[in-house]
Order: sequence, then structure tokens, then C-alpha cells
Amino acid sequence: MPQVLVCSHNPIFLKHYYGTLRTDGFGVDTTDHTAQAVRMALNQPYSAVVLDGGCIGLNADEARHIIQSATGIPVIIAGTGDSGQGAVNAPGSVDLQGVRRLLQSVCQSPMERR
Repeated sequence: MPQVLVCSHNPIFLKHYYGTLRTDGFGVDTTDHTAQAVRMALNQPYSAVVLDGGCIGLNADEARHIIQSATGIPVIIAGTGDSGQGAVNAPGSVDLQGVRRLLQSVCQSPMERR
């Protein structure tokens, strides 16, 4: 089962993503802080990381850069704004269907990242 990390300070965002992705067959870990998401991604071999583009504190693009540079794990940024080069964008912070499609695509390829 592919393991995915979802990060958002918005409990509704987490609830929607957690339930839907579990139903789709993903193992899901959650956190509400991007700095914690970086720590978790550095310590576990996730298939992908989903960051809320509206995160506060360490922004989603900074977290994406750290995670991808250190681990090669694909990062999907859900939400608005410029997420920078190297991110997989899912416009709209509640575009759950788009994120689901991206995760299914990303997790079909070999995930040997470490």
C-alpha cells in the first residue's frame, strides 16, 4: 500500500484528504505543520507528500524544495499560488479529485527513492 503524507493547518482539508485517500487504498499520515512534514519525510519512505498551498510558517514551496532535494519524494502542492519548479500542482485547495489522479499516477511508477 503506498504511504502518503498530507500536510495542512486546515482540519477540513485534512479530513477530506485523509478519508478519501484511505478509501482509495493509500496509507495516510497527517501533520498540520510544514516543518513537521519535512521532518517526517526525511525519516520515512513516503510514496508522495501532499502539501496545502496555503500553509503558514514554512511555506509549501520551501518545504517542497527541502523534501525533494533530500529524498526525491514527489511533492504535490494543492492550492493556489506559485509552487515553483519541480512541484506537481493541483490548483484549488479543495481539488481533491485532481490530487487523487496525480497520486495514482505518481504511485504507479517505482518509488525507490532512497
